[in-house]
Amino acid sequence: MKIREVECKTLLNRSAIADYCINPYVGCQHGCRYCYAAGITSRFRRNREEWGEF
Repeated sequence: MKIREVECKTLLNRSAIADYCINPYVGCQHGCRYCYAAGITSRFRRNREEWGEF
């Protein structure tokens, strides 16, 4: 696992579940085999990185 500090554009993000959400994390520590997040990277035009390399 790599830990690094990054500067964000905004703290609040619009959400379909609630009006807004705050997610201070990038990536995933677990690397679940059936992770839904790996499939949505193309939606946001970001490159998928291998587990543990984000």
